[in-house]
Amino acid sequence: FSLYGAKGGVGTTTLAYNLAATIRASGLRVALVDGSLQFGDLRALLHAPEDAPSILQLPITHAQKADLAEVVYRDRSGVDVLLAPPRIEMAEMITGRDLERLMSLMRKMYNVVIIDTASAVDESLLAFLDASDLMIQVVSYESTALQQASAMATTLAAIGYPREKIRYLVN
Repeated sequence: FSLYGAKGGVGTTTLAYNLAATIRASGLRVALVDGSLQFGDLRALLHAPEDAPSILQLPITHAQKADLAEVVYRDRSGVDVLLAPPRIEMAEMITGRDLERLMSLMRKMYNVVIIDTASAVDESLLAFLDASDLMIQVVSYESTALQQASAMATTLAAIGYPREKIRYLVN
């Protein structure tokens, strides 16, 4: 699942975490990916140590299951969290192709993978959406949030993203 909010501040990160923790409580293996590579919020939300590894420590071009196991942060809920890079400029080191490989590996290791995406429409977001079975677009009753969600729906339709893979969650 990819959770996306066209407007920041609609609660996407908190919802992604709570969804991951709830599914994990049912006994499934769950991974949560901080897909906001420049401005990831999961490190702060989870009070992860500053030196906790991130996606950058993963040799993405040839990553194996053991490599991924070494770089995920295990939250107290039992969710494995793949944190975003610790500094903004480090995000450019990760390509869309890298993310495609990573998502393929994670699908093999976990029952459920939840991606907390950034608000920007870029190569990373499209890679996450392509790897997802479902996109959950989070909106609020704020007029700007609704306007941006509508613009995103138009964009997804224009690029041929299947309508049946999109759900809306009003927070």
